[in-house]
Amino acid sequence: MEVEPTLKKAKNEETTNGGNTSGNNDNTNGNSNSGDEVMLQCLNQAYQDNRNFNCTYKCFYIIKDAVKVSDANGNIPIYSLDKTNPKNPGAKTFYASGYETFWHNYIGLPDYERCFYETLLPDQLCHLYADIEGYRLTNNSIDFVATYELLVSELRTFLQHHLNVTGPVRVVELDSSTAKKFSKHCVFKIEGCYFRNNYHCGAFMRQFQKYLIEKYGLDSVFWILPEKESPQKVFIMDLGVYTLRRQFRLLGSSKRVMPRSALTINNRALSRADFFDCLIQYVPNTSLVKRVLYVREPDGSEPTSCSLRTFDDEGLPVSIAQQPRTPIGKGQQQMSPGHPGSTNRKRALSGELQQILTKYFKTTYDYEITSYTVGTDVIKLDTYDTRCMNKLKMTGIPTHKSNHVYFVVRPSTKHHFQACYDDDTCKKCITLLGKGGQIVDGTVIRALNDYWIPKNNTFSDIDDC
Repeated sequence: MEVEPTLKKAKNEETTNGGNTSGNNDNTNGNSNSGDEVMLQCLNQAYQDNRNFNCTYKCFYIIKDAVKVSDANGNIPIYSLDKTNPKNPGAKTFYASGYETFWHNYIGLPDYERCFYETLLPDQLCHLYADIEGYRLTNNSIDFVATYELLVSELRTFLQHHLNVTGPVRVVELDSSTAKKFSKHCVFKIEGCYFRNNYHCGAFMRQFQKYLIEKYGLDSVFWILPEKESPQKVFIMDLGVYTLRRQFRLLGSSKRVMPRSALTINNRALSRADFFDCLIQYVPNTSLVKRVLYVREPDGSEPTSCSLRTFDDEGLPVSIAQQPRTPIGKGQQQMSPGHPGSTNRKRALSGELQQILTKYFKTTYDYEITSYTVGTDVIKLDTYDTRCMNKLKMTGIPTHKSNHVYFVVRPSTKHHFQACYDDDTCKKCITLLGKGGQIVDGTVIRALNDYWIPKNNTFSDIDDC
């Protein structure tokens, strides 16, 4: 197995690469990244200005507006709230707020109004985190408690052996299990160590999954059946939670559509200490940052945003059990130029094509594009929207409860369609857009002819989304 993590010690300490020290500054070989100094300086300035702890509590209906306020105020946190909208249960409102200001508002809410999520900002330090879940009915032979304990034990061992973590690993366990479903959110606290961002967390977890497959095989207790009967098993750990601006539910919060699913720690009453202990991107003082951890994907590439499922050449979802466990759209992460540590890498799509596609899907179909992945003659455009044209056609119901939809554009043929992540309802069906799927908008056609670069498999996030 090839695991070559990069462990970067901040503030002029030596850099470790798989246990060996190096003075080389070439990060492509897994060594130090000079951008860490800039990142820590920016964090220090934000703490000195007290912006991250106390600021105005502002509400936004579009995430890009909250991001602008966050960027302008020292990368203050962004939280999201489930809307009370029966037509679109996945819709959210966004709040840009300092930690203390948000906490004082949050603790004052009645329990049923706490439906909040931490929005994981791009290029921010992270604790390692995991979403571990399984349905009891379709997996009645599995002891989920014992399986969870074995999984955490193996993860501790993997951290120590493959990231050279020598100190204790403390697990903050948030539970929302019910009689129907086993569900735990975990935050792994490694003293002095933070992952460079949540993409690196995802790369590490995919390395961990590969390690478990090699040790236990695909027939182990770590591979379980989904909620509905299916011959295709899934990994007990959801690997789709390491994506751009991921929403991770807060301690004490429940999903609006599932009011009895509030996350708790040992059923304790909500407290300030527990609340801050559960935040994934909370760094109370940069003097606590002794090492910044970098991890590559299992195939050696740079970390990328990747969901549990992979995608075939047509851009359609495929079970991870059927495909190689790396995404078609793998490649280097594109960081926004305003974020600390940005290296201004080459874009997967030109800025002009990004803007034209984003505007086209907004004005033509009223969908906000949040990110994209590119492959061979494929541009996949993600959304946070649950409105599914195919589900409406098949069932008469316009939205999914939580699964998002996405669009696929084929630059060579100028075709496009909508698809979604709900295999059970939509059965991998697609909805052709326009006239038989053909793009007829002249501006989009010209942009694809002028700006599309074939076989450029680089992931990037849409500017200002």
